[in-house]
Amino acid sequence: MTLTHNHKPHPEHEHNPGAANARGRVEAQELLGHEFRALHKAVHTNIVTLIGVVLDHPEWLCLLMECADRGSLRRVLDESVEEIVGQPQVQLRLVRDIVAGMAYLHAHQPSPILHRDLKSDNVLLFSNARWDETFLIAKVTYFGTY
Repeated sequence: MTLTHNHKPHPEHEHNPGAANARGRVEAQELLGHEFRALHKAVHTNIVTLIGVVLDHPEWLCLLMECADRGSLRRVLDESVEEIVGQPQVQLRLVRDIVAGMAYLHAHQPSPILHRDLKSDNVLLFSNARWDETFLIAKVTYFGTY
């Protein structure tokens, strides 16, 4: 799964689209750099694993992360609400995963990593099969660290 950052130029730069695009790309690269540094330092079962960064396309930038086969928590709540709502064991497991990821970020040394944008869109879900049971694992992503 990739996370892209679509940066729109500031209105005062519209008179010179080339300059605005160049400045916009630099700003987007800086934001992406902050996100990369935060994700790169965070290695935990409930934090999405960062694989790399794509910078070589002239029109977009993105972080390349492990594939969340179920998508975001928001997506599952919108499309398959019965998988979570009314399922106390599933809800408790997801909450435990999110709390474990956030606790890891906040306890990170030498300085804590603050998420700044925790919401259902920024929690990715992964299927995990163990024995005769398949369950969801929640992992925190997109820290909004800028």
